[in-house]
Amino acid sequence: MNREKDPSNYALAFFAVVSFLLLVFPSTPLVHSARLLFGYSLYPVLQGARLDYRLRNVPDNVARLVRTDQENLRLGARLKEADLAAGRAAHLEAENARLAAMISLSRDGHWRGAWARVISKSPRDWFGTVFIDKGSDHGVRAHATVLALSGGRPVLAGRVFEVYPGFSKVMLVTSELSSVICRLKGSGHEGMLEGRGSRRLRLGYLQEKAVPQDGEEIVTSAGGLLFPPGIPVATVSGPGERDASMNLFNAAAEPAVEPDSLQEVYVVNRDFPAEIRRYSEETP
Repeated sequence: MNREKDPSNYALAFFAVVSFLLLVFPSTPLVHSARLLFGYSLYPVLQGARLDYRLRNVPDNVARLVRTDQENLRLGARLKEADLAAGRAAHLEAENARLAAMISLSRDGHWRGAWARVISKSPRDWFGTVFIDKGSDHGVRAHATVLALSGGRPVLAGRVFEVYPGFSKVMLVTSELSSVICRLKGSGHEGMLEGRGSRRLRLGYLQEKAVPQDGEEIVTSAGGLLFPPGIPVATVSGPGERDASMNLFNAAAEPAVEPDSLQEVYVVNRDFPAEIRRYSEETP
């Protein structure tokens, strides 16, 4: 063991003596050249030691990088799972709230009726009509009020237009054929809410002193026999304008429920006045 250490000790002593002499001797061209030669001779040894240190630590560095990358992948996967779980929870919460509102509407006894599912829409009459899976076999009658849920509360979606044994056709309030006698909830002034075959409605026949406010709610009026009074139908979506042909005002409105969002509707089973019952029986 001592014999193996002797050469290294001698080499260390030799280089130490040479370095000391090069530092002590005056800086002559010969000494300067010797310093450069000695420095260049030792430079590979120094760089070799550094390279050896780096090479010996490469496996550890690579392993740390691999472990870090794998950990990042695991954390990314967990984050995606957490986002999906949060999305599912939010969807289930919204669905539970919707079902709770449906049950509440069925149980409160204010309106007797039955829930029906929207089973079809016509692309040529997208804002006009929908078909539901309840018909005369389920007690549905023509002109029955059809409600939908919007924001957890019942709003007017339309009325039953045609009745068949196993299904019915519903005319939406957005249909060009639809007209509903309504009133401004704030001022109480009555008008006629008409469909335009789009997401826009028109509230017409307003008296001159009726000033509809943007965002004001429009509800069904007691003057209309087809629909129960006080049901939200739409909201005013702009200032009133004077009708050029008459001394009346009209205003644009937006429906309380979007036709695109209809999934289930509530068909109200109520007794109509004799005149409406007779008209319903005469209507094919």
